[in-house]
Amino acid sequence: MTKYLFPYQETMIRSGSLIFFYLSLDQNLKKLHNSSSWYDPKLSKRDNKGRMKHFGGTLNSYEIHMYENLFLGSQKLIEDFIYNFKKCGGPNVKIWDKDYDKEESIHVLRTINAVSNIIKHTCSLVKYENRKREKHAGHLVSNGFCSDGAYLQRSNSWDALKERYGFPKIVYLTMRGIYKLMTLNVNSEDTINWPSHTLDVDNDGYKSFLNFSIPENFHEDFKEYWP
Repeated sequence: MTKYLFPYQETMIRSGSLIFFYLSLDQNLKKLHNSSSWYDPKLSKRDNKGRMKHFGGTLNSYEIHMYENLFLGSQKLIEDFIYNFKKCGGPNVKIWDKDYDKEESIHVLRTINAVSNIIKHTCSLVKYENRKREKHAGHLVSNGFCSDGAYLQRSNSWDALKERYGFPKIVYLTMRGIYKLMTLNVNSEDTINWPSHTLDVDNDGYKSFLNFSIPENFHEDFKEYWP
């Protein structure tokens, strides 16, 4: 096992925390969506209708924040890995380098980076004014995730991202991309006997990732998320 494997293992552990965080929130949100706790039999039909709308709007906002944090958390996994990889003696890798243009797993990392930057720096507004500078907005628009001038919260962007990648499977795909990034930047002899399950794109690979990330005593609680 080489020194380069440490930052990957460290990131893998953190990815488990992120996916557990998401599953816990998503499960509770689903319970709230099926709840009628907004209803008060002592109030009029009109008042209850207002309470229902307020309740629904609040849940919608919670859901958006949950999606945003899923991407921001995944972006932190990428940034932490790149920092630790360089600290361990690896090169300073940049996911937007042209060398990675044909790497599908690193394309996922670019999408996460693009969404995260738009959330943080333009209040989730996709502005594609300068085609040479706005690589983040350009990536989302050119790949059909949203249109120019759209707000991530007010468009079908989340649906497009979920359909393409799956939530919370995006965390698993992040780890696949990070693993690929690592193997492309070290000598082939350094990768002998490295774990390869994160390169498995089928359901068995994702299932292995969930089994590793989620404590066994919670598997039954989250069984609906297993492929």
